[in-house]
Amino acid sequence: MMGYYRKLAANCMVCMVLTFVLYPKTVLANNLSKTGFSPLSEYITIIGAVFLALIVFGLIIYNNFRNIHRLNRENKSMQKLISNYEVANKVFGSIFFEGSHETNELHFDGNYSTILGREPYYKRLSDFGQHNPYVYPDDLVEIARFGQNLQKGAKYASAEFRYIMQNGSLVWHKIEAQTFFELSGKPASIVGRIININNQKLEMLRLQQIASSDSLTGLLSNRPAKDAIKEFLSGEGKAGTHALYLIDLDNFHDVNYMVGHFTGDAILSKVAEKLKAQFDENDIFARIGGDEFIVLQKNVASIREIREHAENVVKVLSYRHDENLEITCSVGVSVVKNGNKDIEALFREADIAMFSAKGLGKGRHVVFPYKDDNIHLSEQDTEILQAAEKYASSPIGSILKYVSGGIVKLEVDSRIRMTYASEGFYRLKKTKSKKMRYVWDEFFFSINKADRENVLYMLQNARETGKAVDVSFRIYNKYLKFAWYNLRAVRNGENKSEVIAIISDVTPLLSSNIQLDYLLS
Repeated sequence: MMGYYRKLAANCMVCMVLTFVLYPKTVLANNLSKTGFSPLSEYITIIGAVFLALIVFGLIIYNNFRNIHRLNRENKSMQKLISNYEVANKVFGSIFFEGSHETNELHFDGNYSTILGREPYYKRLSDFGQHNPYVYPDDLVEIARFGQNLQKGAKYASAEFRYIMQNGSLVWHKIEAQTFFELSGKPASIVGRIININNQKLEMLRLQQIASSDSLTGLLSNRPAKDAIKEFLSGEGKAGTHALYLIDLDNFHDVNYMVGHFTGDAILSKVAEKLKAQFDENDIFARIGGDEFIVLQKNVASIREIREHAENVVKVLSYRHDENLEITCSVGVSVVKNGNKDIEALFREADIAMFSAKGLGKGRHVVFPYKDDNIHLSEQDTEILQAAEKYASSPIGSILKYVSGGIVKLEVDSRIRMTYASEGFYRLKKTKSKKMRYVWDEFFFSINKADRENVLYMLQNARETGKAVDVSFRIYNKYLKFAWYNLRAVRNGENKSEVIAIISDVTPLLSSNIQLDYLLS
């Protein structure tokens, strides 16, 4: 306040100087009067100079009193705010604080030690950027950002953080502050509070968890799980070794037909419980399909630990539900170390490993070979690597790229699952997706409904009899026109559930036959 009075006095001096500056003009007018100007001109000049000085002086006084009034109003507003905070502190148990930009000081009220059980750790405004041992480490960045915003002169800043209480529990709090400014626009002081938001925050997190969870098992659903894994691998998990487990229940599609959907859902819930019991609670769990689960195991010590864990998962999730129903699972595992692969590669390798486990007889695990100088690859590892890479290097791989049709390997029961597809099939299907289970479902359900049952019957016949079958069918395109396809399939040796099929587009051939029949008729 004294600064404004000093400024007012200085402005008055300016007015006096202006008056004396203007005075020599009256002297000049007096001299001129001797040469012809009248005394009246001299008086008019003097009166005009004094009147001008009074106007300037009045305007300066008015402006200063208006600024003083504004400052008083803001001070009263701040005092009212402080008073309101103090009342809120008594009623709701919040913590009040104030600070000065000029002195960098920060003061908390007595509620700080009463509520949080410790003396204030921050003593200055600039301390918000320092490490606080009583704030949960993951939330320190938010506190630092809060302090930076205040120091930059933000009108309002806030942050949510977890405070480590004396008993070790984590309690959510919110810190917020408002900045008050000098007339020049420079930040002068702050007023703020810390409030307990634990109940509201936990409820919000619970609702978010429900929204992103599978309603049956309580695990994360597909998209939120992949987002969580991607966020972990690009942040906290960028260093270290982690394992992705892809778990598929063997032949589970038959369970609903045998025992009903209600029992099938109960089995899936039980599997989810057993799965969570095998890992740490901080690992990421999800149900990504009807009978498929994933787990990202964080910070594993060795490949041996991963293998042992995967074997244990197979044992725990494989059990006899009743006399007629035995549940087994196949597990594929991929490994990422120090961020050496992206999430797409990680899932692709787990996919290959899981289908390899299926091909080896189900009810087992396969770890995708992890190339590391300190890890010895077993014979099985080497075979899997060769299987994953052979179509890119072998002569048959080159041939399959250029045939007019595609070759697929199918697991045939009451439903069909594709375990391998050549590049010719993807080109035939005109899709860029490499997710085999999704690509086959899309292909199968694009078959004309009248032909679909016949295709399924012929594939099951090939599986059961071991004899080659041949069937033609129609697929409608987006223009509601159909193309003719031919499927020739045979059982894969002694594997009674696996069928190999060649699928070709025979539309040009049929069109030629129709034209030939027309010409010969």
